[in-house]
Amino acid sequence: MAIVVCRNLTKFYGDGRAVNAINLEVREGEFLVIVGPSGCGKTTTLRMIAGLETVSAGEILIDGEVVNRVEPRHRDIAMVFQNYALYPHKNVYDNIAYPLQLRRIPSAEIKTRVQETAKLLGIEPLLARKIRQLSGGERQRVALGRAIIRQPRLFLMDEPLSNLDAQLRIQMRREIIRLQRQLQITTVYVTHDQVEAMTMGDRIVVMRGGDVLQVGDPVTIYNAPANQFVARFIGSPPMNLFDGTLTTMDGELSLQTGFGSYALAPDLRARLLANPRLGMGQTKVTCGIRPEDVTTAPSAHEKLGVAQGTVDLVEPLGSDVYVNVVLGRDMLLARVNPENAPKENDQVQVGLTLGKIHFFDEESGNNLLPLR
Repeated sequence: MAIVVCRNLTKFYGDGRAVNAINLEVREGEFLVIVGPSGCGKTTTLRMIAGLETVSAGEILIDGEVVNRVEPRHRDIAMVFQNYALYPHKNVYDNIAYPLQLRRIPSAEIKTRVQETAKLLGIEPLLARKIRQLSGGERQRVALGRAIIRQPRLFLMDEPLSNLDAQLRIQMRREIIRLQRQLQITTVYVTHDQVEAMTMGDRIVVMRGGDVLQVGDPVTIYNAPANQFVARFIGSPPMNLFDGTLTTMDGELSLQTGFGSYALAPDLRARLLANPRLGMGQTKVTCGIRPEDVTTAPSAHEKLGVAQGTVDLVEPLGSDVYVNVVLGRDMLLARVNPENAPKENDQVQVGLTLGKIHFFDEESGNNLLPLR
């Protein structure tokens, strides 16, 4: 197991900055997921850790050793690529055994370790097959086997599931998590899929435009996003956003929106007023609320902000139904129980869980609520 530290890690391509002085620590035995849209710098960061890209500025340390100028083969890492990078002319056995053959490990030991690795991955019956005879999921297991057999101190995975269909991705997700827990090898995993990030990572790093926007465990990232981008990027479907105005008067705080005015609960009010950006008077903000915190069947005993709306679109998904509701000039998405789902064009009462509303600075996009 390894500890990886990035200090002011920077990468330029010509005049363009791909990675912007990021600081990051990967803990021993941790499964860290770097997530973000295409071009955010996540793969470039991974490739710098691997030694496949030169570092423009800053340092990478593995177990306390600066490895900026250390060749990839001497970093004791194993990398799994998006395209698997298998040798089509070799069979499964030889693909898995290849890293050990390069090291001139005795044949008997190679055979034992290949069989152990194949058993771990459930591909023992495939060892004699050529790569072209394998399915996508089987090829992915072979790629994992070739990485595992080296017994490295660090795994690096670059979108390894992106070429698989949805059902197989779910299965392989579970298998990779199980393997990492069993082997306890420090792992850095890159993906653009926020569902993969949420379900696999001990911690998540959210990147955009070469910058790290937030680092935290999945629950914290979801419930306390640092800014609007993180709030919208993490969560499926994404968070609803709408304009609002916070009004402070005589120690009281209320929220005005395009579809109603609401008094805020004391706990939420205290947390907001702790932010120096909110003085007396009015402050324009961008509000955010998750679809599960919006309902089209509010109960009288629930502490909800209620508004009148019109159903625009209903999207049934089996266990849940997503309902798009027009509220004045805004549209909110609600996740409701199929038994209580309204129909298109219905007039409905919409309830918002006021304690779950997020407030973002209109200019910077940063969350105005201090993290608990």
